[in-house]
Amino acid sequence: MHTDEAVNAYITGQLLAGETYRYDNEDRHGPALYALALPLARLAGAHNLAALNENTVRHGPVIVGALTILLFAFAANETGLLAALVAALLWAFAPLPLFYSRYFIHETLFVAATFGLLLSGWRWLNAGSAVAAALAGLCAALMLACKETAVLNFAAAAVALLWWRIEAGKDSDRKPFCWRCLALAATAFLIPLVLLYTWGGQNWSGLADLFRAGSYAVARAGGEGHAKPAWYYLQLLAHGWFGPSFLALALLGGVRAAKNPGAMRLTLVFGITLLAIYSAIPYKTPWLALNFWLPLALLAGVGAAEIWRRAKTPAARGVVVLGAVALLGLGMHDTRRWCFQLPGDERNPYAYAHTGEDIVRLPERLQQIAKPNSLIAVVAADAWPLPWYLRKFSHVGYWQPNQNPGAADFYITSSEFSGAPPPQVNGWRPELFGLRPGVLLVLWTPPETKSLLENSRVILHGAGSSVNPHAGSVRYGVAQASLPAGSGGILPPVPNFPTVSEP
Repeated sequence: MHTDEAVNAYITGQLLAGETYRYDNEDRHGPALYALALPLARLAGAHNLAALNENTVRHGPVIVGALTILLFAFAANETGLLAALVAALLWAFAPLPLFYSRYFIHETLFVAATFGLLLSGWRWLNAGSAVAAALAGLCAALMLACKETAVLNFAAAAVALLWWRIEAGKDSDRKPFCWRCLALAATAFLIPLVLLYTWGGQNWSGLADLFRAGSYAVARAGGEGHAKPAWYYLQLLAHGWFGPSFLALALLGGVRAAKNPGAMRLTLVFGITLLAIYSAIPYKTPWLALNFWLPLALLAGVGAAEIWRRAKTPAARGVVVLGAVALLGLGMHDTRRWCFQLPGDERNPYAYAHTGEDIVRLPERLQQIAKPNSLIAVVAADAWPLPWYLRKFSHVGYWQPNQNPGAADFYITSSEFSGAPPPQVNGWRPELFGLRPGVLLVLWTPPETKSLLENSRVILHGAGSSVNPHAGSVRYGVAQASLPAGSGGILPPVPNFPTVSEP
């Protein structure tokens, strides 16, 4: 699992164990993802962190990604049936949306809520529908409950709305503004937002923390190790065999939308503004491209419909069908390569600092050699995603490299720290495990421990064993374990609790 997924899964495990959600405006995003994950995890039979697995926590994004495909049907009134169908197929088979629809991060839910806001917003503006206004408020609340960066999408929507007002001002027959609809939208926005950030009224400080989140987001937007050039997203969108054809279709659809007032022109303005905002911010990660992949998919559908409209003869339409099949084939080729064959490969443009598959060997190795009461000391500047992979071991502590972990049965260090390993491991056997590209973990085992080649007997601490199933070794950034006398029983804070995904 990616580090951000591991953090989200860890928080979900805390909530399953009965903890109250507390919003952290410095390092994490909002509560909506956990509100979705909790009931799905309970349906799967999970009751704590140790009972979770990768498939369980990823069910939510998969379901939301599938529902997003269905949402394109509701766009057919504005785009046309053919355009909506093409956009839905692009979303279903293209590598970027499919890749992140299996990631346990906030982005898939966030983009689905954005789509809901666009759909209901169109209906509200065109028909003055009170129901659509309430749905728009609800979707906006869900966006902000996913990520604080919803304000960027709101800014792009405000630019599109201003454009619509200018266009509507030229129409003498336009309908008067519906203030009742605005009140409904505001109510539908505030109620779920308050309920989510206070976790049903259990933590009212969450609302105040939300208002203070802006300063942290602004500071993080400067890069923090993730700064990339302004053209990064265009380069990502144009990647592979499928990317250039997709962008060409979206460009054609954009030209068509620009000539026709209505929802698709609003979508064009929204998409261009959003792309400009995100491209101007130095901090960039590939999953953020989903935000403007959505309007681009709608415009690409319009472009495909325009090509079909201009193909008047059966021969011309036959060529168009062959071209559509070829485009779909290119998308499926790239999807197969990056989503199924090389999902964690460092050459994959969507696998951003992804955890390598080799890390799975580490808990398996510890299960072979550790006893139920073995103490495991992790010495690393950034321990994630180890709290996820070591969740079934009940006595794990985390230290910074400049701290002395004291006596333990096993030590884990990281190659990211260039200093000397803890003095306790002198004469111990190092075993290497790949964490992510360029980063190795070292498991230090006592001299009497059998090596990987010597040890053929596997001892698993599974269900019903003496391993603590609650894996309560880390709690709100403080590691707790049964330690030797004099240690105080509390380990130092988990270092550099990472961001869930991005600012």
